[in-house]
Amino acid sequence: ARDSDVFVVSVNVAPRSKVSFNLTYEELLTRRLSAYHHTINLAPNQIVKEVSVDVYISEIRNITFLNVSTSDDGKILKSGGDDLLVEYLSSLSAHVHFTPNKEDDMKRLESGFQQLIIQYDVERALHPSGDIVLMDGYFVHYFAPEDVKPEPKHVVFVLDTSGSMWGRKLQQVQQAMYSILDSLRDDDYFSIIQFSTNVLEWSTQPQDRVGLSRYKFTHPVNEINIAKAKQFIKSMEASGGTNISGALRKALQLVAKQEYGTNVVEEAEEKHYIDSHTVPQPMVVFLTDGIATVGELMTGRILAQVRAINTEIKVAIFSLAFGDGANYRFLKKLSLQNHGFARKIYESSDATLQLQSFYNEIANPLLANVSFTYVENKVDKFSLTTKQFHSYYGGSEIIVAGKLKNPNKSQIYQRRTGKKVGTLERLWAYLTVRQLLDEYVASTDDDNENKRPTVLIENNENQNENKSSKIRALELSLKVI
Repeated sequence: ARDSDVFVVSVNVAPRSKVSFNLTYEELLTRRLSAYHHTINLAPNQIVKEVSVDVYISEIRNITFLNVSTSDDGKILKSGGDDLLVEYLSSLSAHVHFTPNKEDDMKRLESGFQQLIIQYDVERALHPSGDIVLMDGYFVHYFAPEDVKPEPKHVVFVLDTSGSMWGRKLQQVQQAMYSILDSLRDDDYFSIIQFSTNVLEWSTQPQDRVGLSRYKFTHPVNEINIAKAKQFIKSMEASGGTNISGALRKALQLVAKQEYGTNVVEEAEEKHYIDSHTVPQPMVVFLTDGIATVGELMTGRILAQVRAINTEIKVAIFSLAFGDGANYRFLKKLSLQNHGFARKIYESSDATLQLQSFYNEIANPLLANVSFTYVENKVDKFSLTTKQFHSYYGGSEIIVAGKLKNPNKSQIYQRRTGKKVGTLERLWAYLTVRQLLDEYVASTDDDNENKRPTVLIENNENQNENKSSKIRALELSLKVI
């Protein structure tokens, strides 16, 4: 199933005997699109005599909404039917009971049903600093401000139109782009770069005879520009190779120009006013379905080139790996090294919705250069997980965890959650291990996986710098099991 981990157990079972498997695990729920998501995989690939799913939700803040959907069509299931019951036990807790019958099983198997998805959210803290939970010498800080006006942004869409994008994939990208362009705000800017063998920057104005445009490639959002952009998207055709290095280089060079004007920008026969003190926050959305076949082919060199150009401008690069042919490992490195993240887009009928959902996650940059500072005599600064973030996007959540100094003497308010001892320690360990593994991935080049990585870790003053992030992650994992 999508975005899932697989647990494998092999046992010998006698004929016609019964066996029960119990899998116990802990998971940090991710908040995106203003909701926590809990996904349960149900893919037996056959009719099962009896299936029952019970989910109990217990929170420290009031639950504001609760939806249940399936992965086959994404439609929200209605409570009260024969197969689903959703009940609120209190303002802080809820129960979801799902029991599909055989007829439902058959329909869902035919439609590709694999997952039950539960989404909910809670009231946000009135204090802008968020919630801090303490237990057994550890703390976790949840930060998700809502009452913040979105910053204006400059989105550079870098779209692969090589031959492998021919057919449904390109059509799905086009459909997604129509919706995404419509969702841009009036104070935003946007650019479109199309790449295959060659790299093409789109402009609202025609180019001259020698192919040099006299106009800018960064466009303010208005009705005329959006209409012209849609016409360009509609005209895109798939052909040629995949010039990844050229496309990324062109995107970063375009951002570096900061062609936003100072007072008034005249474009598309309209005047667009911009305050010189509110420069839009740039971001690059890079989509490809393959590997580099034109220009620089070595992924390590491509990464180095991008880092060199992006050192000063520090733009976030969000990568989309469309289908199994894309080099997801490379795209993940690319984004980790450049303040963003990567996602897989699965080749299926809902790929358009996947693309739209991804963009919605980053559509509202609320804060930039977010940094957290804690009282030094209360918190062990060397234990902190990542505490500096390039951006905070509306609907998401920032989480920082660490150890307390002299926890028995701490004056910080402790909120009792009723969870068993060790929960926050394991959560801190999970966040730390995930951070270390991301650092390991980001610090190694695909072209030379055996090369010793350059470890750049924020809180390694008292660590053995000769140890790689991967080794430290393994040691910590074994320690907290």
